[in-house]
Amino acid sequence: MKSLKVVFIIGFIIGFNVVVFPTEFIDIKVGARSNAMGRAFTAVSDDANLVQYNPAGLSFLLRKELMISYVRWFGDIDTQYLSYVHPKFYKGLNVGLGLQWFDDILERTDINGVKIGEVKITESLTLISLSTKLSDKLSIGTNIKYFTSTLGRYSSQSIILDVGAVLLSVVDIGVSINSYQLLPLKYRETEEMLPASLSFGIAKFFRKLCVAADVRMPLFGAAASPGIHLGVEYFLFRELALQAGYKIGYGENISGGIRFNLIRGEDIYILNLAYIPSVELGNAFSASFNIKFK
Repeated sequence: MKSLKVVFIIGFIIGFNVVVFPTEFIDIKVGARSNAMGRAFTAVSDDANLVQYNPAGLSFLLRKELMISYVRWFGDIDTQYLSYVHPKFYKGLNVGLGLQWFDDILERTDINGVKIGEVKITESLTLISLSTKLSDKLSIGTNIKYFTSTLGRYSSQSIILDVGAVLLSVVDIGVSINSYQLLPLKYRETEEMLPASLSFGIAKFFRKLCVAADVRMPLFGAAASPGIHLGVEYFLFRELALQAGYKIGYGENISGGIRFNLIRGEDIYILNLAYIPSVELGNAFSASFNIKFK
């Protein structure tokens, strides 16, 4: 699995010529609930997971929320995420903050595979989310992201934007453009642009059930494949829910999860656990702990 981690982060290492591919880190979604639901989350606007998919949903949150997440991704990549959302922060402005980070030490080899040292990899993503309502049913929002990537003594930074809108109706509708890069990442003489994408999603909430679907398409000639995401969450009772997801078009296909709710007065404590199996790449696990409060 260690070799797979190298594939995810480093295209190739030959002596001192290094090419880095940070796009996998940008695309990793850490929230366990959204991962369990197949990442069908563009129109789901009821918890802090939404910040990674569509910042417009911030306007429809009813409580402040703190979320701590961890994911063991394919290739033993450990990624952490911390977010805080504050609806009605100032008049009609809703605000969210997020921090995602990853670091590891990998072996560096020559062209013959002989170890010649080690390379420390550090990547982090800091974001601020802003959202406001245009009407009682329609909101818009944006994420402003500062991304840093370091491989040994080489580092680069970039500014990335997400924009989105959510319309609440008989079926909720969400649309977002994610990872629009304002500044290219540059390592020595190599520049890399991240693949932007357009997501369109729908979601329907029932008393015990949430059903969601997303279509995701690459923009601006990006090499990424389009995909369809399907997700469902069903409450067995107030304190326990099951989740399942399915992805069509690329990567892993099936996901599942479980949600535990603990209600104490006006505060709600939520634990989500997700499992994302893959025959080709191995299994991924995600865990999130949310606190919703007034």
